[in-house]
Amino acid sequence: MVISPMSTGLSDYEKHQRLPTGSLGARGPPGFEDRIVVRIGMALKMLGNPGRARLYEWIKDGTLDSFLIGRSRFITTHSIKRLIARHLAQARDERGRIKLYDATAAAPRAANAGGAKTSASRPPQAPSSSSRRLMATPAHAAASAEAAR
Repeated sequence: MVISPMSTGLSDYEKHQRLPTGSLGARGPPGFEDRIVVRIGMALKMLGNPGRARLYEWIKDGTLDSFLIGRSRFITTHSIKRLIARHLAQARDERGRIKLYDATAAAPRAANAGGAKTSASRPPQAPSSSSRRLMATPAHAAASAEAAR
């Protein structure tokens, strides 16, 4: 097989495939880490995609610093890094290790580890529409009256 000197030896698929750039791979353009501000989509990627609603909540409560230029919203990377650092600090235990789970949230489940269902673990529910229809039928009323005797 002879390859022309101008050929790269790659197929069309390989030529158009996104190749990793920088330390973030295909997540951002070169120099991504040096940016001062990013748009909403890039901020979502930097934060691990928590969702647009949560991102806008953080903007509204001042957790993330943002501003508008025209109709485009920009978020400062400093506030994104500050948010990540705060969440990491909250995730550490007293020895400085990352907690894998919240022990206080797991305690109620551990108390009922035997599998016994208690009325305290599940709130009472209103009867479903199908069971309400059964209660309203005359046959059901007669059957419950006989059971009560």
